[in-house]
Amino acid sequence: MFISDRTLGRPDMKEDNVNAPDSYGRSAEAKLKKLTRVYAFLSEVNKLILRTRDRAELFDGACRIAVENGLLTMAWIGLVDEASGMVRPVACTGCEEGYLKDIRISTSAVPEGEGPTGTAVRTAVHSINNDTENNPVMIPWREEALRRGYRSSAAFPLMSEGKTTGAFTVYAAEPGFFDEEEVRLLDDLAANLSYALWSLEQEGLRRQADETARGLEERLRRLAEEALKASEGRYKSLFDNSIDGVLLTSPDGTIHEANQAACEMLGRTEEEIRRAGREGLVDASDPRLRQFLDERARTGKARGEFRVLRKDGTRFEAEVTSSLYHDKDGSTKSSLVFRDVTEKKDLERQKADLFAMVTHDLRSPLTAILGYADLLFMDGSVAQGETRETLEGIRKNCARLVGMVEDFLTFSRMEAGSAMLKPSLLDLNGLIDDTFEEFSALVKDKSIKVV
Repeated sequence: MFISDRTLGRPDMKEDNVNAPDSYGRSAEAKLKKLTRVYAFLSEVNKLILRTRDRAELFDGACRIAVENGLLTMAWIGLVDEASGMVRPVACTGCEEGYLKDIRISTSAVPEGEGPTGTAVRTAVHSINNDTENNPVMIPWREEALRRGYRSSAAFPLMSEGKTTGAFTVYAAEPGFFDEEEVRLLDDLAANLSYALWSLEQEGLRRQADETARGLEERLRRLAEEALKASEGRYKSLFDNSIDGVLLTSPDGTIHEANQAACEMLGRTEEEIRRAGREGLVDASDPRLRQFLDERARTGKARGEFRVLRKDGTRFEAEVTSSLYHDKDGSTKSSLVFRDVTEKKDLERQKADLFAMVTHDLRSPLTAILGYADLLFMDGSVAQGETRETLEGIRKNCARLVGMVEDFLTFSRMEAGSAMLKPSLLDLNGLIDDTFEEFSALVKDKSIKVV
């Protein structure tokens, strides 16, 4: 699962589509303005996905951006309550006025489940309502929706590991708002949100596992110091039942004990592990091993990753923690806890692929948008007055997108350790001018004057 290369895809650039009004009478200028706002909305949500590490913040932010940037009246995210078979709202922004409090949305094929949200959850495919007043599936909600000005709506399924877990539902104040281009883009946005939700879930599980490993390593260190005094029974139980591999060793590489998890990961019996010693269990050519041992010798403890060898000669990446301690005779010993982090590395590679895909997605629409603007410039009947100003704004925002792409690339390189921050001069006046111009355009239609 990844951020789709369609999220900021190429709009239809056929010249005979530029000036033709759509089936709802919207002019080329209105269509361009709407599509531009949708692109801005998607761009902001994708930036939110990249920087957010909290599910509630992600959902609240996506709904807020949809309303503030996407010409939408209301947006909400609902998750499936497995026990009741209902969709429960967890985030909402916009003019809802108690709407979500009063409505019931089922995941079953009943009248309360035939609307856009219930259908999207049940079928795992988007569901569009472009005419609340006349669409028969909207009967259970029609009166309340029209009273609040919801003339059209659309719902997009949120997926996790092949299962629909909820829906992202948006409302517009005009009928026919969701045309083919908007639906295609919002489909991809829902896929991006689904990936982000899955990634956050995996990250939470990984943090929990890391905290468990850190706690285990600390407990092992304390227990090892007291094992021969009063707590040998409890320590032995923890040692034997740990899901991580645990070795009791000496700093010279001698191995004294290995738990069952270590034997299974290494494909050896405990006696074979003792005979192999450290030299037979680790990849001596891995430079990280020497760094790990040097840090433990210097500080008494170490945490790191290096390659470990199985009995059959295969290697795997292991995350290792170790501490030195003294037994009752005063001899220096060490406890070592390790785990196979192959899946963790795969997740990190997926994250790197995500950054690469996002930067590609942000580059690809520039040519399309500029081409669209150029076509309109060539048409003298269109490129006049406010329309010309709008087109000039599009060109300026293209330059901003280029800068954003570079920021994403820099961030990805920093996470990979291949780039570092360097201070540079900031054109504060230019930043203020750009901000003023952007907010002026956003509030123009709301009769608000920016001074």
